[in-house]
Amino acid sequence: MVTWAAPSYDVVASHPFGQQKHADYWLEAFRDRGYETTAVFVATHESNSMLGIAHRYQRDRDKPSRGYGRWVDPRLHDSAYTNNPHVAHYLESTGKVDHIYVANRNGEVLYENHRNPDGSMQNDLGAREAIIEERNRTPTPRRSRASTPPSPTCAAWTPRCAPNRFMTRSR
Repeated sequence: MVTWAAPSYDVVASHPFGQQKHADYWLEAFRDRGYETTAVFVATHESNSMLGIAHRYQRDRDKPSRGYGRWVDPRLHDSAYTNNPHVAHYLESTGKVDHIYVANRNGEVLYENHRNPDGSMQNDLGAREAIIEERNRTPTPRRSRASTPPSPTCAAWTPRCAPNRFMTRSR
């Protein structure tokens, strides 16, 4: 008897990971099915994050084919924004992800760490600190121009903005 294995695919799923229980739910669903998991946290100043919400909403409303936009309640944004660094640390420190990255809005990798076969991380834990550091960094004039308004292509994490190393093969 021949048994066919289910095909394995690379999957990119977007979620704000504003709470540990949401991160667990999403990641465990993939890990339980044999996927290697990677979490990418985008770090930016709070004002850039809020402006990004408004920009994406207006961009979608202005599309003739769409005519509506998705608005995120500022209270939900604030909660997720506040909790993100702690969720990143939780995922990195508890073995919930195989790979973790922190990138800025331009897609530049600011921090990365990878799980060894024995379950330990290759480097000291630092995702939380990398997010906080980038959020608190004083923007240079060049970076201010580059992120105002936020690039719609980078906000969507197209291949131009996200290095291929974020994509990992399933086990």
